[in-house]
Amino acid sequence: EVLEENSKRGEWFNNVFAGIVYYAISEKNKAIDCVQSNLDSDYEKEVSQVLYDAFKNDNVDVKSLGEKIGLSINYNEVIVKSDINGIFDADEVSIPIKSISGFFRGKESVKADISTLIGSTKQLNKDGTISVHLTLAVSPWTRLVPAVSYLMNFPNTCVEHVSSRVIGLASIRNIAKKGYLKEFSDKTVDNYIKEDFEYLCRLQLENGGFKYEPSDSNVCWWGTQYVVYALTLLEESSYEYDKGFLDRALDYVKKQMFNNSDSETFNSPVMGLGVVALAMNKKINATELQTLRKKFQRGDKESESMLNYAESFVGEKSFDSMKFKLLSLKPLAVEEGGWAKSNVRRDAFVLLTNARIGGSSKISDNFADSLFKNLTDKGYWTSTADTGIALNALAVYFKTQKPVESNKFTVKVTTNSGTKEVSVGSVPESIELTADEINGEIKLQAAVNTIVNYSIWCK
Repeated sequence: EVLEENSKRGEWFNNVFAGIVYYAISEKNKAIDCVQSNLDSDYEKEVSQVLYDAFKNDNVDVKSLGEKIGLSINYNEVIVKSDINGIFDADEVSIPIKSISGFFRGKESVKADISTLIGSTKQLNKDGTISVHLTLAVSPWTRLVPAVSYLMNFPNTCVEHVSSRVIGLASIRNIAKKGYLKEFSDKTVDNYIKEDFEYLCRLQLENGGFKYEPSDSNVCWWGTQYVVYALTLLEESSYEYDKGFLDRALDYVKKQMFNNSDSETFNSPVMGLGVVALAMNKKINATELQTLRKKFQRGDKESESMLNYAESFVGEKSFDSMKFKLLSLKPLAVEEGGWAKSNVRRDAFVLLTNARIGGSSKISDNFADSLFKNLTDKGYWTSTADTGIALNALAVYFKTQKPVESNKFTVKVTTNSGTKEVSVGSVPESIELTADEINGEIKLQAAVNTIVNYSIWCK
């Protein structure tokens, strides 16, 4: 009923939690229907065809949709503007484009057409056209592209969503600077971080805590845990910002944790994020950490993994007992998660801890492999609330691995337009694909029997 009424008034109805949303424009341009469609929906086919035509013809504005309908192609984003009741640009919506990535040994076939690439993003470029690129690399960093893209694409709707994106982007920021993520330039990453940092600053209250969204007036205690961890990782990545925001937040978190023992303060494992941030910033010592340990629910695996990670910053320096403890841990089965509780976050912090203390490489490999297996094809684990942290753990894991040294070898890229040969080595190599090449099967064949990571992305 709401959808129908909004359509009559010519307003956008955008349910960001419904998944990918497609927009169909009426012939008379009097209303715009917003529909969540299935893959075989006529609405999707209509929009996909328009995108394909615009891409193939290299047009910035497409008027074929109807009177005074404009369609602009930007970096990972398509913007549709419409005249409603005589007011041009009265309505505007983005139909974004997502990346596709994976890895193979020997041979691989990839389906990548325009409709597959429609996703959810907000990245912008000024050239006004879509160009599609295929990146091939021996380096494993390309495997993180779906999660990075998912976080970039998610809208700014609350303190957790924005903090989770900062957690993920801070984790890959320096890798982007080194050029190991061709899909995301360091400038793009820093632009996102800058915008998100400014958003979080607007959420901070005088007492140092953070509210859930701009319209609120009270502290969101659990959301504040995400912020202090995000800002801590920002500092760790050498991103320059006013540390006063973090210091005020840490003082607030420490005061609340030591002055309260009620269930509301410690009622969720995720409150351990605040303890981790306090330890990483040297705001607590080993004795104070043990005091806080007693306030959390005994036996909870997620909070225990966070507290163990915190201990690696303030506890013993040899880590022998902690290494022994980690040897008995196994990855947990993924269940539906969220901000309050997540097995994905538990496994991520086990991986972070093991990497930090130089534990068994087998433990790290097992937990990293489990995380990758549970990454959905849409680029997230169970929600934003664990995707940023899982990305954080995998980024740290990759940093601890020996750099992949590889002599250059050839990968044959076969499309319906023919075959190209790409020379692949330690540094990622990219080629541009035409509109015809991405609308069909792409066959990849490596000349050597080694793992090759690939990513198909737009700019």
